[in-house]
Amino acid sequence: MDFGIAISGLNSSSTSIDTIGNNISNASTVGFKTAVTEFAAQYLPPIGGGSAQSGGAGVKVTTVAQQFTQGSISNTGNNLDVAIDGSGFFQLNNNGTTQYTRNGQFHVDASGYLVSSNGARVQGYASNSSGGVVTGTVGDLLIPQSEIAPTTTTTIKGNLNLDSRSTPIPSTTTFSTQDQTSFNNESSVSVYDTLGNPHTLTNYFALSTVNASGGSTWNVYSTVDGAAVTSNQPDTLAFSANGILLGANGSTTSNVVSLTATQTNGSTTPLSMKYDFSGTTQFGSAFAVTSLSQDGGGPGILTGFSFAPNGVITGTYSNGKTGSLGQVTLTNFANPQGLERNGDNTWTATATSGTPIAAAPPGSNGTGSVQGSSLESSNVDLTSQLVNLITAQRDYQANAQTVKTLDSMFNTIDTLR
Repeated sequence: MDFGIAISGLNSSSTSIDTIGNNISNASTVGFKTAVTEFAAQYLPPIGGGSAQSGGAGVKVTTVAQQFTQGSISNTGNNLDVAIDGSGFFQLNNNGTTQYTRNGQFHVDASGYLVSSNGARVQGYASNSSGGVVTGTVGDLLIPQSEIAPTTTTTIKGNLNLDSRSTPIPSTTTFSTQDQTSFNNESSVSVYDTLGNPHTLTNYFALSTVNASGGSTWNVYSTVDGAAVTSNQPDTLAFSANGILLGANGSTTSNVVSLTATQTNGSTTPLSMKYDFSGTTQFGSAFAVTSLSQDGGGPGILTGFSFAPNGVITGTYSNGKTGSLGQVTLTNFANPQGLERNGDNTWTATATSGTPIAAAPPGSNGTGSVQGSSLESSNVDLTSQLVNLITAQRDYQANAQTVKTLDSMFNTIDTLR
């Protein structure tokens, strides 16, 4: 009669209950991975070293195995949250200690670094001045908070319809921005100099001639802040009898006109731009600006950012521009179950987990993608955990009954004396 067998059962069942209880308590922990207690039977060595079967020696816990199945992903609406869809871990620098996590509840600290919920710095690729990322070297992700420089306007694209029912402007009428009888329509757009100062570029459209064989020509007069530009004055747009733009300034291959405006405010002068009228038409409908855009912008401050599936962090600025702020990376392991669990829902690598596979953009090196404004929930199934808890409780009670029975048997033997 061996109390050790029953005690081993009690200890193993107790460990199982602890594991299940920990799973249940972390059912709402972001990125938590459930664990399972694994058991193995124990046997006494054969008597005398022979091959005869030995008696049982109880049970032991071989490991508490982590289960790295995917947790459900839910949208949070917080652009600092990010979830991993697939395998891999975010890499963290916790005061010099490398840690890994699935918890993407990030925020920006007082120094501008992207950090995890425990304050560790998230690792990734830094951004460069051209709006890309510097791959190859992984380090602390610093979110630039400085004002971005202005962008000078170089190209304007306008898609308009000039009303074919318009009346040609008599050739004796001299164009004037103050004389509305000297043009048919006008359209304005803001453009920017090298200092980021906005200027108003206005185009005035005057129907010049209507060809007897079909087609027509329009004069285009341009001003910047009310002052006439100093080149291509006047510009012209030619249309076919079907209202299709044939070209600008007599060309049949180009719809672009060049504009140059003198600047006196300390910015680079002249301000040189190209206006692309591709897509402009002359149909029998009212004058309309279908689309109008330009590539310049004033200085801007960071107003928000978002994560792309490949981990690139795109910043949005107050001037409407966007730019890359960096890229989070993911690290994978040959045996994730071998990772050592730490507090704050993090892990560290061990010899059992294998050497970390080099951090790389999400979607490479066998890693999953990331999903911005979302979090990965715990993969704990509460229903199954509660069932497992009942089973573990039953096992514990059964082993306790074994102890009680053995105690009763010893008491019986003791009364025989």
